[in-house]
Amino acid sequence: MNTVQHFPLKPVDGEGLETMTFDTSLGALRSSAFNHGEFELRAAESINDVVRLERVSDGFGVYVIYGQCEGEREVLYIGKAGTICQDGTVKMQGIRSRLTMKQDGVYRREYFQSVIRDRGLDALLFEWFETYAGGKGHTPFLSEAILLDSFLQSTGSLPVLNKAA
Repeated sequence: MNTVQHFPLKPVDGEGLETMTFDTSLGALRSSAFNHGEFELRAAESINDVVRLERVSDGFGVYVIYGQCEGEREVLYIGKAGTICQDGTVKMQGIRSRLTMKQDGVYRREYFQSVIRDRGLDALLFEWFETYAGGKGHTPFLSEAILLDSFLQSTGSLPVLNKAA
């Protein structure tokens, strides 16, 4: 296992931090996450079945959801899995659990199918990164913040399904 070493922020003339592009931040996560994977969810497929078949980690970290249509893809959502308590322990859901539980009071198996249907997509592509394990690596909230910030700096807005950051 690698440790997360490539922090996607860099100093600028000693006066502050310059955010890297979203693609550069993703590249840093791809090369340094403890565990990383991706899978596709098509209409009528169950997210519960797909994450089980794809052996998605239940570790802590971040995930990016893309909408796919006619060979093109768009970032729809950036999220985190895992909350760090004051005493340093991790609670709440890992990545696999987070992707299969509720979103806005609706089970994600229904929510994701409605996103595919309502947006006229061919599929959703999920890319996940386990970034924090055993007290090492980047916490889920930092990893999510870095991705959201670099996306905002690169595009001028948050992903369409992220309500706020």
